[in-house]
Amino acid sequence: MSNQNENILVLGAGELGVSILRELTNPRWGSSRTTVLLRQPTITSTEPQKQKQVAEIRDLGIHILSDDLVANDETELAQLFKGFHTVISATGYVAGPGAPLKLARAALKAEVPRYFPWQFGVDYDTIGKGSAQELFDEQLDVRALLRAQTRTEWVIVFIGVFTSFLFAPFFGVVDLDKSMPWETSKIVSQLRQLRIRGVSR
Repeated sequence: MSNQNENILVLGAGELGVSILRELTNPRWGSSRTTVLLRQPTITSTEPQKQKQVAEIRDLGIHILSDDLVANDETELAQLFKGFHTVISATGYVAGPGAPLKLARAALKAEVPRYFPWQFGVDYDTIGKGSAQELFDEQLDVRALLRAQTRTEWVIVFIGVFTSFLFAPFFGVVDLDKSMPWETSKIVSQLRQLRIRGVSR
């Protein structure tokens, strides 16, 4: 990413999204304007953790856009993305199956100049098709979709499995209740280590 004036939209503000938002407020990114898309129930939530999250985002000077990525269809999302130079997806697993492809198609339909799909934790090309994780094959379909076009620059930032996911049984990497092959190496990252170094086609 350059440090010229750019209009950036971040989708989601969970563990990953908040780390990205904090980095984007770094002065080295110049005068880029950053917006985060959140669901209205998150913005108005009375839960202390969500209130703290929204307060931090506002304190960072980030504009909050209220909408719903799951409820909106591809055309509605494309309309939402228009006007932004860069769209960064940090939706995570919450958005569910179908969301990664829908978001990628919407970004292409909107002719967004640059798109970061949600593919931060795993190198799907290395894993290949047919894994046990339902969304992994869809993520490969996202890559195929992006590779088949040249209008939108797309960037994949691979940082390894998030440390917070490593011991989550549903993720299937390490399960302390089952016998696991401890000799297998893992690439992991704590999200506070995330830094955006640069991009290329």
